[in-house]
Amino acid sequence: MTSDSDSMELQTLDLSRDGEPEDAKAAFRSEVRDQCSKYGFVKFTGHGIEDDVVAEAFEWVGVIVPSHHRH
Repeated sequence: MTSDSDSMELQTLDLSRDGEPEDAKAAFRSEVRDQCSKYGFVKFTGHGIEDDVVAEAFEWVGVIVPSHHRH
């Protein structure tokens, strides 16, 4: 049995944060590291890959992505 505090709170991290100051880049790297350590993977946006290609990749690995999570 899991409690609410054990539920997954995976954040979506935006790769399009180009041109930010070095301290913001360091904070982003820390977010990536934290997500990988806590969940074993990271969800990115701003990567420039078309939605249909992403959906096909998820389909290929057997993951169903609800429409409200697609951009």
